[in-house]
Amino acid sequence: MTGEEVRILGVSEFQRNEYFDDVESLPTVHISEKLTDRDVLQENDLLFVRSNGNKALIGRCLHIGRMQAVASFSGFTIRGRRTSKSVDSIFGGRLFRGPKFRRYLDEMGGGTNISNLSQAILSDFTVALPTLPEQQKIASFLGAVDGKISGLRRKEAALTRFKAGLMQKLFSQKIRFTREDGSAFPDWEEKRLGAVFVERAQRGDILAELLSVTMNKGVVRAAEIDRTDGASADLSNYKSVRAGDIAYNSMRMWQGASGVSKYNGIVSPAYTVIYATSPQVMDFWGYYFKLPSVIFLFERSSQGLTSDTWNLKYPALASIRLAVPCIDEQRKIADAILAIDDKIAAVRSQTSRMEAFKKGLLQQMFV
Repeated sequence: MTGEEVRILGVSEFQRNEYFDDVESLPTVHISEKLTDRDVLQENDLLFVRSNGNKALIGRCLHIGRMQAVASFSGFTIRGRRTSKSVDSIFGGRLFRGPKFRRYLDEMGGGTNISNLSQAILSDFTVALPTLPEQQKIASFLGAVDGKISGLRRKEAALTRFKAGLMQKLFSQKIRFTREDGSAFPDWEEKRLGAVFVERAQRGDILAELLSVTMNKGVVRAAEIDRTDGASADLSNYKSVRAGDIAYNSMRMWQGASGVSKYNGIVSPAYTVIYATSPQVMDFWGYYFKLPSVIFLFERSSQGLTSDTWNLKYPALASIRLAVPCIDEQRKIADAILAIDDKIAAVRSQTSRMEAFKKGLLQQMFV
């Protein structure tokens, strides 16, 4: 192996996985000395994070699966290898990811996360083990739960990709809806956003509910994201928001920080609030403002020398021109995307329930 490139498994893999077998994806380094058996990973080895800037990662365990190629491991990790056939390696990996081992590490750190994991700390950990057949049944059952969770995550990812592709085709007019009788909707009409929306600049009632604009969820109740700055802030300058308005973060519009409000309330003066001057399907506009090509227009129209100071006030937004369909086609587009969002939300809910179920199992099995 002298003078060759060797794959190295580093700490980054512990953040994404509990089980690892994708050796081909590992980065390589040049070595000048021959690897020994102690340096080479084998199937069913357990790797532990020895030290890391993120203390929460220290002690995290990774179960090594089938090795299709030679690989070694980072000096920031400790390799463990089974010495007794009475222990199932998969069960062992579960055990070291369980609450009892985490409590043990906290005790070793004096009640806080330890700053460095040693071989001695690992060796001193003791636990009562069930019989090998029971270990294997537990590992198999938890593996099935993990498989279900992984399948749900893949389904969510696929739906998210499908949504992005569909939005691109709908808003670029590569896919067009028709009326109920099969006739075509009129051509989209280019309009300035200032002809569709005006700014709602009036101050709100200081007793109204505090709202916030997030990147991923749009407009939400501030209490839902534990935002408490409004409790001590001067609310007299906060802006009024009504259900159906679009609120956006003026300094983050170029990143897509906008949403259609479902609530009446108030938002920080750092936000801009707009409302339609004629009947519009606001969910359609909420999706339109999230389209990458439109976000790029927001970025180009933002003012400021650097991204830290870019700001999109209403006058600049109002000058942007977009192609706009009639209200009936707006409704069909919005309904199609909302239907996908409902499916994504349902899958996320299933995933959360499965993760809670798994957590409960681990709490009971590895107390």
